Parts: sequence; structure tokens; C-alpha cells
Amino acid sequence: QNFDDVPERVEYMFAVLDRLSSELKHDKDSAVQNTKGKRKKKKKKKKEEAKSLKGHVLMEVLKSWRDSSISKRNAGDDDGPQTVEQRIAQRQRGGVVNAAENGRSGHLLPSQILQRIKNYEDSSLFETNQKFYCVILQVAGELEDPKSATLLAEEIVDDMQQRCSYNPFDTRYHPNLIMIYEALTIWSRSALPNAPQKTEAYLSMLRKWYEQTQREDMKPDDRHYCSVMECHARLSHPDSAFQRIQELFDEIKVASGDSKQPISFYTRVCNAFSVCDHPKAPDAAREILDQLCLNMTTKKAKNIPKPERAIFNTVLTAYGRAGRVEEAEELFGFLKSLAKTEKS
Repeated sequence: QNFDDVPERVEYMFAVLDRLSSELKHDKDSAVQNTKGKRKKKKKKKKEEAKSLKGHVLMEVLKSWRDSSISKRNAGDDDGPQTVEQRIAQRQRGGVVNAAENGRSGHLLPSQILQRIKNYEDSSLFETNQKFYCVILQVAGELEDPKSATLLAEEIVDDMQQRCSYNPFDTRYHPNLIMIYEALTIWSRSALPNAPQKTEAYLSMLRKWYEQTQREDMKPDDRHYCSVMECHARLSHPDSAFQRIQELFDEIKVASGDSKQPISFYTRVCNAFSVCDHPKAPDAAREILDQLCLNMTTKKAKNIPKPERAIFNTVLTAYGRAGRVEEAEELFGFLKSLAKTEKS
């Protein structure tokens, strides 16, 4: 619960795993083939159990590393924790410094953790687990500078694809939806000029995998589409960004059919319009909100969720960024009247 000494404990646990890995590698290099079948079988079973245990232990260590790293990063912000858009704006101004240089990461960087995991696997300490790499990607997007984070994401995704010989049916090694979403998020928030093209490439890759496998666990969902929308909103020309957000919004609605999308999906689409500098973007966000509010009273569509405060705030922000004060005031008044109606 106390994050002050978590980094030290995480460092210690990695040191223990390093020692175990080193010992296993030494034993592996100098081992003599045992010819006794029964004894060999017992050793194999014990080895598999040990791998499972160590993999579980490593996952817990990685989670502690992730939480403490992000907590320490937030504590190091001079003006308190920043929102996602504030951090991206800082990156666009060139105000990002690698965690190793600014001293916020008192322990290990994602690139160092990745190398350690590769060493553990080489020594047969444990087998590759997609979850390990997802945690590394989560921290990379928060701590590393944009270029380092995107390179790390590319390295992990490419490595996993090579392991499975680019076969999407290989559920053990092939990148999963969570991993690709983390890579998409890193690119979307990187503020790098080629980020829109990279996010589109990842989305196309997901579509291809789904077409090949027809498996639901390979089908891109609202999170993947929203990451691409938000990336275009931040970095593409307003005209092309506005058009692309609308196209992707329509595409995911068709792809989902009668399935109910979460309210977070509509909020993120509105956020994309809010960030986009196109003059019609606030109107597009308001149209989505109006559809949700209308359905709340008519209840014609069961797959449309009830609007929440966050989506109202997002549309208000869109009006505010566009300088449309009167419309923002009108929406705020509607929100207050709606709140009274809901209470009654």
C-alpha cells in the first residue's frame, strides 16, 4: 500500500529472478543427459510447476513495478497529475524528457525490463506470456519518451509475430488485442508526425487477422477505433481528421451491429471531435450526445447507452475550444435541468 518502498522491493525481486535465471542458465549449459526415464519424468514435471510459479511471481512483480512507476511519475509532475491531453500537448511542444534523464524512474525502465524478460526466457526460467509484454507496453507509454516508446512497441509486436511465424491462429505467441491496443495507445499519444499512418496500419492488421481467423478475440473493438480517431484528431489536418473520425465511427457502428457499445466509446468519439480543430467538430459531438439523450426518453434502441456526465463535459469542452460560449451555456443549462429530472 505504501509506494515509497515498493521500488526497492521490486528491485530486490528482480535481483532474485536474475540470480535464478543465471543459475538455470549455468545448469542448462553444464547439464548431463539423465538416462533414467522415471527420474527424468519427475524432473520435467517439477520444472513445469516451477515455471508456472515463477511466471505468476513475475506477473505480480511486473504489476507492482507498473503501479509504482506510474505513481512516481505522477508525483513528479510539478503542477500535479496531468491529463492525457496535457501530456500530449507537452510532447508536441517538445517538453518530454526520458524518464532516465529526469530522475522520475528511480528503478527500471521498460526497455531494461524487456531485456530482463528475454534473459529469463533464454535461461528457461519461464515461458513467454503475452501479459508480461502488455504490462511493459503500459509503462512504456507513460515513462519513455515518444520515440523510445514507439520503438519498443514495434520491437515487441514484431518479435511476437516472428515467434508465431506470422500465424494468427497461434494463440500462444501471436499478439493479442490487448497488446495491439497498448501499441496503438503509445502511437496515438506520441505526437509523432507519422503516428496517424502507424495507427491506421495497426487497425488494418487487426482487420486482416479477423478476416483470416473469424475469431472474436481477433476482432478490433471500440478501443482500437477510438485510438485511431484520437490520433487523427491530434495530428492530422482538420479536414482529413474530421472526415476520418466520421468514417471510423460509421464503420464500428456497422461492425458492431446490434451489440451495445459502452458509453466510454461515445465519450471518446466526442473527445476526438473535441480535439479536432474542424469548425463542424463540436456540432458532430453534440449530435452524438443528442442521439443518446433522445434515446434515453424514447428507449427505441436497446443498444444505445444512457449518457453520463463525462460525455456532457466532453461536448462542453468542444464548444469551449471553439469559442462557442452561448451553445456551451445552453448545454450546461440542459444538463442542470436533466439532473433535476433524474433526481425526481
